[in-house]
Amino acid sequence: MRLSRSGIIVLLIVAALSLYALAGIAATEAEAAEYESLLAELGERAAELRGENGALSSALSRASEDETIERAARSCGLVYPDEVIFQFAGGRDK
Repeated sequence: MRLSRSGIIVLLIVAALSLYALAGIAATEAEAAEYESLLAELGERAAELRGENGALSSALSRASEDETIERAARSCGLVYPDEVIFQFAGGRDK
């Protein structure tokens, strides 16, 4: 069976379009693999941040206790208005 000139042109066009479609599919698959890798990395980072958030929440709840606040204020040199502070020369005894 012999193809006419128009048949050959149509066949070449179909072949070119098929190759173009295959190249597009391959590029899409490569891009999908990159996004899957990124998704895995972001999932790991989200888990790390959840752990860090839990630790910070726990530290915040401890810091809001009255004794913790008072201890931090005293370490900065703050006192109550009616308190008398005694400072001894030579530092503290060990």
